[in-house]
Amino acid sequence: VVGYILIFSLIFTTVGLVSVAGIPTFEDARESEQKQNAERAFDVLNTNLAEVYDRGAPSRATELSADDGTVETGDPVTFNVTVEDTNGNIISTEAELNPIVFRGLGRTQFVYEAGAVFRDQSDSAMMLREPPLKVSTDRVFLPLIETYSNSLQSTGGGTVLVRAESTSRSVEIVEEIDQLNVTVSDSPREGAWKRYFEDELGMSCSTGPDLDCGRTFSGTQTFVTNQEIRIILEI
Repeated sequence: VVGYILIFSLIFTTVGLVSVAGIPTFEDARESEQKQNAERAFDVLNTNLAEVYDRGAPSRATELSADDGTVETGDPVTFNVTVEDTNGNIISTEAELNPIVFRGLGRTQFVYEAGAVFRDQSDSAMMLREPPLKVSTDRVFLPLIETYSNSLQSTGGGTVLVRAESTSRSVEIVEEIDQLNVTVSDSPREGAWKRYFEDELGMSCSTGPDLDCGRTFSGTQTFVTNQEIRIILEI
C-alpha cells in the first residue's frame, strides 16, 4: 500500500510539475519560433516588393504561414512629401497606403509600411528594415511605396499568399530644392518613423496630430516617385 501511494504520488507530482512549468515553456518556445518565422517571411516579402517598385516587375507573390495568426491589410496611413525649389515653386506628392500586417501569438505584430518592415508591440515599434529613401547633400531619392487594397482584407488559418501587382508609377524630378518636408498621418508606428527620419536622414521632426519632418538644402536634385501596388490576400 505504501509503495502504491509513493508511486502514484510521484506520478501526480511529475504531471503537476510538467503542467506548471513545461507547458508555459513550450508556449514561449512556440511563440518565439513563430516570431522568427514571421520575420524571415517579411524579409522575403520586402525583397519581392522591391522587385516591383525598384526593378519594374509587374507582380510578385509571397507565402506567409498564418496557422496561429492572421494576415491583413491595415487601416490607411498617409505620407505627404513636399519640396520647394530655389525659385519658390512648391511640389507636393501624397500617398495613402494600407500596411500589410501579420498578427500572431502574443502582442507582437510584423508590419510592412511604405517600404519599411517593423516589429510592432503594444507599447513600441522597432524598424527592422529601412525604406529605400536616400537623402544626401548631393541628391534626394524619395520613393513612396503605396500598397493598397480595394477593401480591407484579413485571412489566416493556413498558408496565405500575398499577391502584389504594380498598377501605376509616377516620377517627379526637381532639379534644385531648398526645402524638403515629409508628413506622416495616422501611423501607429510614428515613433519609429521619427527616429528614422532624425537619425538616418538628418531631418528635424515635430509631433502633434501628425509627424512633420523637414530639412533645408542648397540646390539639391530630388526624385520623388509614387509606386502604387495592389495587394491581394489568398489562402
